Amino acid sequence: MVASGGLFAPTIRHHNGTFYIACTNCSHGKDNWQTDNFLITTDDIWSDNWSDAIPFDFYGISPSLFFDDDGRAYIQGSWMMEMDRMKQPSCTIKQFEIDVRSGSALSETREIWGGFAKRDTEGPHIYKKDGWYYLLVAEGGTFEHHMLSMARSRDIWGPYESCPNNPIMTADGRNEYVQNIGHGEIFQDMNGDWWAAVLGVQGDQNKAPMGRETFLTTVEWPKDGWPLIEQPQMSFSTPRTVQLGFAAAQLIKKSRLVNPHLDDLYLHKPLRSPYKKSGSIALTPHTSTLSAATAPLALLARRQRSVNAIAATTVLLDNEATHSNAIGGLTVYKDPLRHASISVALSTRLIHVHFVDASNDYEYTASYPEPVSRSSTAVDLRIIAGEERYALEFRDPDRDRRWKQVDMVDTTMLSARDFTGTIMGIFALRDRNASPSNSPRDDCDSGSDVTDQKVTFRDFEVRG
Repeated sequence: MVASGGLFAPTIRHHNGTFYIACTNCSHGKDNWQTDNFLITTDDIWSDNWSDAIPFDFYGISPSLFFDDDGRAYIQGSWMMEMDRMKQPSCTIKQFEIDVRSGSALSETREIWGGFAKRDTEGPHIYKKDGWYYLLVAEGGTFEHHMLSMARSRDIWGPYESCPNNPIMTADGRNEYVQNIGHGEIFQDMNGDWWAAVLGVQGDQNKAPMGRETFLTTVEWPKDGWPLIEQPQMSFSTPRTVQLGFAAAQLIKKSRLVNPHLDDLYLHKPLRSPYKKSGSIALTPHTSTLSAATAPLALLARRQRSVNAIAATTVLLDNEATHSNAIGGLTVYKDPLRHASISVALSTRLIHVHFVDASNDYEYTASYPEPVSRSSTAVDLRIIAGEERYALEFRDPDRDRRWKQVDMVDTTMLSARDFTGTIMGIFALRDRNASPSNSPRDDCDSGSDVTDQKVTFRDFEVRG
């Protein structure tokens, strides 16, 4: 699966004691995206015990689920009209009634609105308020022309009339710090106040390696009127108060009890039990590199959640690894085309940096001139993220507490016109160029893709 594939735009709903998630799993088909739409359910959202996927037929993405007052359930989604996404309009909003237990359609699938901008009309959600069915959609693509538009009808099947103030939210053509805003949800808190959670990109669009992030903003929604959404900002103040309550206050604690490593991320497939009892992490090296699009990769990562962040770890060194061809490192990773890393070769103890931007045919490798001392038992690695660049550094904790910078990489290299963000993680590779004399099964024809030597990491964290 390509890096920009996977699970698209989930919608979560609660009805009669059951939680529902509607989602699309996207992958490349023969001529176009393969879109597999499904529902999953649970009666206890804290249990981590969800139903098997309930598939339903829909030729598109961004499914939303709406329960009407009479108990009937409806799916709204972005129906693909064109095989070529460059043609406009490429999609429209269609709807059908669904049996949520089986995924079966209880009606025909009908178009209910083509949108205001009629360009990449996606991410629909229906809200019923004051006798109106309000239909919220995202339009204009996911970049500078992104927007939220709305229509309403007295009947769920329409016809839907467009809001006279459309788009109801956009940063297109505006001098705002938060740009590319759109694709959101409107929701109401326990006090009756309305809010919006929307996607956007902060700062310089050419230096936005974290891609799209989620922003919270306030909404005023008068009776029988259209919602007024405040422009998203990096921070704001409001006189509104929200009592979190016991359940919300326990959210993080309970989530951690369900899964203590909830924020761990993997590429291609999860690693088998990477954690040791002491809290250290042991990774078995693979010959595939960070540029591998589909091959197995020994990488454990976490999201970069702030422009200013630090990823750090300690690689344990073993004098018995003199003949190992294993490499342990730390990376800031966007996708197989764009990544930067700092690593240590267990055999030579040399520190390397490696930068890749395949979209611009750029690849760069450099080494620190002096290896880590043979008497040292570990080496610390860290990557410091800032608005302009990432600094890649190391230190020998047994000999010198000062950090040494090996190189820096501009954040532009990890920024692109896509919507996935950077992750920062530890990895283990097998150096194919090395020829350890006593490493078993090291020939290319052996059928083995891993060494017997594991790379052990300690104190991996991403802060900021």
